[in-house]
Amino acid sequence: MRNFGKTALSAAILLASGSLLAQDRAQQELAGLGDINPTSETNPDPIARAAALEGLAAGGLLLIPESSNDRVMAFDPMTGDLIDADFIPADPDNLSTPIEAILSADGTQILVSDQIDDVVQGYDVGTGAFIATFAPAGGANTAILDNIRGIGLRPNGNLLVSVGGGTNSNAIAEFDTAGNSVGNFVANGAAGLVSPFDVFAVVAPGGVLADGDFLVPGITSDAIHRYDSTGAAQADFSPLNTFGEQIAQAANGNVLVANFSGTEEGIVEYLPDGTQVGIYDPASLGGYRGVYELPSGNLLVTNGSGVHEIDRSANVIRSIVTGVSARFISLVGGAAEADLALTKTGPVAPLAPGEIGTFVLSVNNIGPDDAQMVVVTDTFPVGLDFVSSDCGAMQASQVITWNVGTLAAAATATCNVSFSSAIAGSYTNNASVTSDTTDPDPANNTAAATVNVTSADLTLVKTAGGPVALGDLGTFGLSVSNNGPSTATNVVVTDPLPADVLYVSDTCGGTVAAGVFTWTVGDLGPTASASCTVTVSLLVAEVSNTATVTSDTSDPNPADNQSTAILSRNLEPVPVFGQWGLLALLIGLAGAGLWFLPRARS
Repeated sequence: MRNFGKTALSAAILLASGSLLAQDRAQQELAGLGDINPTSETNPDPIARAAALEGLAAGGLLLIPESSNDRVMAFDPMTGDLIDADFIPADPDNLSTPIEAILSADGTQILVSDQIDDVVQGYDVGTGAFIATFAPAGGANTAILDNIRGIGLRPNGNLLVSVGGGTNSNAIAEFDTAGNSVGNFVANGAAGLVSPFDVFAVVAPGGVLADGDFLVPGITSDAIHRYDSTGAAQADFSPLNTFGEQIAQAANGNVLVANFSGTEEGIVEYLPDGTQVGIYDPASLGGYRGVYELPSGNLLVTNGSGVHEIDRSANVIRSIVTGVSARFISLVGGAAEADLALTKTGPVAPLAPGEIGTFVLSVNNIGPDDAQMVVVTDTFPVGLDFVSSDCGAMQASQVITWNVGTLAAAATATCNVSFSSAIAGSYTNNASVTSDTTDPDPANNTAAATVNVTSADLTLVKTAGGPVALGDLGTFGLSVSNNGPSTATNVVVTDPLPADVLYVSDTCGGTVAAGVFTWTVGDLGPTASASCTVTVSLLVAEVSNTATVTSDTSDPNPADNQSTAILSRNLEPVPVFGQWGLLALLIGLAGAGLWFLPRARS
């Protein structure tokens, strides 16, 4: 029997040292031999098991292995009360020092890490019966796992195992969902890691903790190391003296560490930025292994004497189970949860009436579980017309429905929805995502995007001043009006000047380059207008030229975007007479008439 082997090993240590008390308790803990209590009679209770399974399906269970009897106990996550002491009954044939029990990625097995047997064992959820060694697939392999402790899951379902000994020591090993080794998630000794005891997936990002981060306490490296979602080393979360075992997060996002020994022995609490805010160490306890915050704010803790409830003033509220070497505390089961986050983007630039645009809908499952029956609905406002999609979305009136189906944890689905509008305006449409799986954060289940459909009917009128005398300066006028309905953006008037017209000046800050006069009007609102007078010198009798107005905004009537004017001058200069000159001219004309009349009679 495995218990006999463990007891024999302890006896050997006793004989070699003269006294178990003479051994350093931290070294015993590192080897999985500390706090050995005598075995006791266990009696699995079918009624207790039924209650535990009911809790597993509802609010979940807290699973706590205990290495005195090599079994897994089940507790109420709301109260901390013991529900079933033999959720996984005593199994000394397959367990020697069970450390942590979690639910497998597919929810069909309870996975239990065993420190001395160097494997992760699989047990049936419904009966608690041993199934087989889960990892490494095929049985123990100390080249991969040796002296293992805490375990956890990546979002993709892969199993992570902390490795404290052997040729693969000081690493976090990774296994696929069938228990096959896929290498190390955290490389040997990454960021100085020595003797890891837990691998904790951050559930509440904040401070220096990013979504997807993992925290790993290094016992000999005296630190809480931090790694990103790929296993790459980040800056350490905090130093810790000296023996951090299980890590958890409080409801407010603070980090809790069960510290077995050292100058900071106790339950150590940190802000998410790594600042230590307290150490809770009742005098009657010590040697802390597991920690979990109850909804009351009290802490459920484990050590070599059992399972206890304490408060943050270091008072022992009660001892729930005694006389066993209790280990890590893991919340498993309960209703599946999937935090769905929906985003929606639309065209940045305005569209012309009738032009096709695209909305991009993206739904991400942040996890922790797969989301079932995911549906995205996108309600189009009146005036916006659905054209097509690349995801098989269906249209019913103005509501577009995209049936995503099952969306795995950490997965993302995207849909491109094409649309158009015949009428200018600003259109905001709202989308939402729903699922049959409980969403713990519905605030990110909606998204909106706004598209502007713009149209501006610009009219350009060009006029010319009357004929001018040779040598005088002439003018022509430019007037542009926006008949709406939208603001016309980046309005520009261009007027190519004929070779016989010399530009002199203008009233609108225009420019001339290569014989083309350009007037940058800018944005012109609906019903607004702007005008410009251009002064030129005319070298020939008459010229005709055409000006054009353009805009970045669609124009439904481009026929009135051009205007032509004719500029002319007199062939000879017109004489200019003063007052007496004009009088002399009139007298002369009268005299000529008097001379002409008599001759006409003869």
